[in-house]
Amino acid sequence: MPIKAENKDRYPDNWSTEVVPRIRERSGDRCERCNVRNHAIGYRDEKGKFVPLAGNVIMEDYCAGIDPYSGKLVDMKTAREVAEFNTHNDEYGYQYIVIVLTVAHLDHNPENCSDENLRHWCQKCHNSYDVKHRRSTRANTRAKGNLK
Repeated sequence: MPIKAENKDRYPDNWSTEVVPRIRERSGDRCERCNVRNHAIGYRDEKGKFVPLAGNVIMEDYCAGIDPYSGKLVDMKTAREVAEFNTHNDEYGYQYIVIVLTVAHLDHNPENCSDENLRHWCQKCHNSYDVKHRRSTRANTRAKGNLK
């Protein structure tokens, strides 16, 4: 999840240079909840399960987040281009997405950066974990008159 501007000062100076890379390495660049790879391309079915792009060897590499030509992890720009191309050319009308892993704080406290408190999760897993916290935060904000 992107860091809100008002919370930036709550994160340690080494957040992006040390903490996130350490958690990414621990996870093997896969969601620590559902095991989907960072920058994988595919779609979510009716039940929310990730279905990777498939059909041939090149697409299967892309669905795994790997550039079939270099063997390296796909960068975000390329992943988005592949997802967009396949969305426009899909005969069933699927909306292809790019999986983006982020680091979640289990206690929702940015100052607590212990490894036990951090998880490397995809958007779906991160959002499903945060739903109750967000609901509560919104209710508190609404009660203070800062949200409609």
